Amino acid sequence: MGNPMPQEILQKLQGELLELLVEFDRLCRKYEIRYFLSSGTLLGAVRHEGFIPWDDDADVELLRPDYERLREAAKVEYGPDSPFYFQDSTTDGDYRWPYGKFRRAGTHAVRPGQAGAFERDGIFLDVFVVDVLAPRQPMQSIMYLLTAFARKILWAPLGRHILKNPLERLVFYLLHLLPRSAGLGLYHWVANWYRGKDTGWAAIFNTASTVPRGYAYPMECYEGVTEGVFEGHRFSLPVGYDFILKRKYADYWELPPEEKRYGNSDLESITFSDGTVWKR
Repeated sequence: MGNPMPQEILQKLQGELLELLVEFDRLCRKYEIRYFLSSGTLLGAVRHEGFIPWDDDADVELLRPDYERLREAAKVEYGPDSPFYFQDSTTDGDYRWPYGKFRRAGTHAVRPGQAGAFERDGIFLDVFVVDVLAPRQPMQSIMYLLTAFARKILWAPLGRHILKNPLERLVFYLLHLLPRSAGLGLYHWVANWYRGKDTGWAAIFNTASTVPRGYAYPMECYEGVTEGVFEGHRFSLPVGYDFILKRKYADYWELPPEEKRYGNSDLESITFSDGTVWKR
């Protein structure tokens, strides 16, 4: 799907996302928490030294122990009047994703079907979690499939309204009858199977994999940190960024065809920090 967001709105959104990245980096450096740019933000740092020109979101990721330290640091750093806050299933009883978001207070960023879904819905960075994966198949695939099913349970209250196919709507209607705790419990139970073990493999279970084995990476990719320039600032990159980007995007130096140059967030409305409102 193409992104009809006007260029001036896209640039304004990227400016807000950059402020979030700068603050997130400050927080992690202060508390000596290791993090990495992720997904399209990582690709942007390597290929463009900044945002992919048409990108409308930003992503970071942390190994599970660092993610838990981040959550605790955010409790200390950000009070009710802070311009930033961290949100996940432990801070918001309506939040249904197995990863977190770092948000700008006083703003809104709403995806289709999600108006009113969360207690707070500010402009955000996705904060993904890297877990330990089983050392070999078929257990790696089993872990991915079980966490994918858990995500379906969590997404079901939205899916049963958004999806057009009647059969899919029925499936997600039935799944939505399962409590939020069932989806989160299943996800974290599986994600913790190999926690603390040296399997040699890292798992990205947060979202659906769009390429074969796109959830599985050698742990050595995340065992060191390098730095990259992004919009004039220096941020942390995983030492194995080349392997990660090749798995996600194949020949990642090659730009996609023009018809595929659009953002993925699909935001339907944004309220910026200066009060400006945009609706699709």
